Amino acid sequence: MELKNIFKLTALSTALAATLGLAGCGGDINISTGTETTTPTTPTTPTTPTESDQELSYSGFATKSTTTVDGKEVWVLKGTLAPSTAASTISTGGQDGDLIVLGDDVVWQLDGAVVAGGDNENSVELSILPGTKILGGSDSYLVISRGSKIMAEGTAAEPIVFTSVEAGLGEEGEAGQWGGLVLLGNAPVNTCPDLTNCDASFEVGSYSYGGDDTEDNSGSIKYVRVEFGGFKINDTQEMNGISFAGVGAGTEVDHVQVHLNNDDGLEFWGGNVSVSNIVLTENFDDSLDWTNGWQGSAQHVYIRLADNGSNRGIEADSNSDANATPMSQPALANITIEVANGTNSGGDDAEGILFRKGTGAYAYNMLVKGDVDSGECLEVNDDATVNNANTAALTMQNSLVDCVEPFKDAKVDAEAGTTLALDVEAWYTGQDGNLVGASDLDGYMPNSSSVALTGGKADLSNLDARLDDAEYIGAFDGTNDWTTGWTTAIHDDVDTTPAELPVMTSCPVGTTASDAVAGLYKDSSVTLICTLEGNVLSNTTLLAGQNVMYKLDGGAVLVGEDKGTSATLAIQAGVKMFATSNSYLAVSRGSKIMATRQC
Repeated sequence: MELKNIFKLTALSTALAATLGLAGCGGDINISTGTETTTPTTPTTPTTPTESDQELSYSGFATKSTTTVDGKEVWVLKGTLAPSTAASTISTGGQDGDLIVLGDDVVWQLDGAVVAGGDNENSVELSILPGTKILGGSDSYLVISRGSKIMAEGTAAEPIVFTSVEAGLGEEGEAGQWGGLVLLGNAPVNTCPDLTNCDASFEVGSYSYGGDDTEDNSGSIKYVRVEFGGFKINDTQEMNGISFAGVGAGTEVDHVQVHLNNDDGLEFWGGNVSVSNIVLTENFDDSLDWTNGWQGSAQHVYIRLADNGSNRGIEADSNSDANATPMSQPALANITIEVANGTNSGGDDAEGILFRKGTGAYAYNMLVKGDVDSGECLEVNDDATVNNANTAALTMQNSLVDCVEPFKDAKVDAEAGTTLALDVEAWYTGQDGNLVGASDLDGYMPNSSSVALTGGKADLSNLDARLDDAEYIGAFDGTNDWTTGWTTAIHDDVDTTPAELPVMTSCPVGTTASDAVAGLYKDSSVTLICTLEGNVLSNTTLLAGQNVMYKLDGGAVLVGEDKGTSATLAIQAGVKMFATSNSYLAVSRGSKIMATRQC
């Protein structure tokens, strides 16, 4: 045996003796102090981290959040969405030039004002796939600029849902938790003296809209829900669920619900866009509102006002200047309005329809149903509107009013500046096919004995090519309920928890993952344990899955700090949870727990 170098360090003597002892077991041992020349090992080239499909698709126009919702990553949209010169990144979603596709493989979140395209420049087409969920924060909304398009086409089985961050995290959805959708187009509005050079200013963000193109196309919105929007703009204004500002007839809108918005459901500022199969529920101001020269159409619209909350079913204006053109004059057909009881925040009774400020309209097959504490169901107001009623620029035929307080007249009022009166009941009953009486409804559907099924205007498509033939009064024919499957809060199936929980492959952010020990748990399908421990200082959602259980560990699991950093722990229906010895869950003052179950 050869020792090439003798260590003089006493500290190594014991180790050396042990080493020498091992030599007797066979083989020489060489010990080097590093003075010999050695050949360095060539370093291995580091492996480049692999990007996920979502990172490859979306990183060019969005930012990945650390949160998950519904078991999916959350990607954040912010600022202006612009065309790209890079190679296409579209798989499920992504971007290819001026086409941006929001896929349903992730959940999307709006951060502040998200604006698609510039004003008639740098235009984009924002496509949203069926089943996609978009969350809005407290100051967020989505704008589609003039020249750009939104293609949000869901299905009855997979609607596209715009909702609040709170609702997305499993908390209770409430009006005003985010903004809404704004579509800006190049169609006529009566606030521009020169439509060839029109830049009307939208009420939020001063975005421009309007023009001279009646056929302008802002895209397509189908099977879409917009809920819990309408944040405050100022002390007197909130955002609408969907705002159509100068939107043209090339735009397609059908099967849309706006639910629990803090202002109007749908509002039109001029334009020529038509809508159909619309559901407007519990919106806090007016459900359907128009002004500034809207000349589109609306058919098959169901409106339900909120007791002690909503204002009107329809509020219809043109312009305070009676000479402003074009005059608002939409075609309306097959609309059902359920007028609420009680008073709204302004102290006024809920009302059905108000025609005012010089609007015209051609209305057919309208059904207005009031209750014992509802306000008036049909009102005409101001001189310009009375003139329209007297000259057949404002008409209503084959309709049904079922209200304790059915009509409110226009009156001469020197203080208000009105000089013309109108007996609204006489005007209404003097037109073809109009009825006043019991509607005989089961909820919003007419019973087989209802006059609504036999009193409707026939051949609507011959009167206006934008309308479908529907020879009944109101939005429903008594058999076909076109609201089922894609709406919320009007059927018994309000709870959206899936009948079969998903299989989870990872734990939510804020928990720690570990494999389940085989045979330890009674439920043999449990393969994943997600542990929650310590102080929870950020919003955390415990997702329900077939194969997952949640463990409280390490003593007290505290949500938030006492009157300090607040947090919300949301627990989805179907979550299974247990605690180790001496562990428990506590929620600090100022923080929340949102735990619901399916009944």
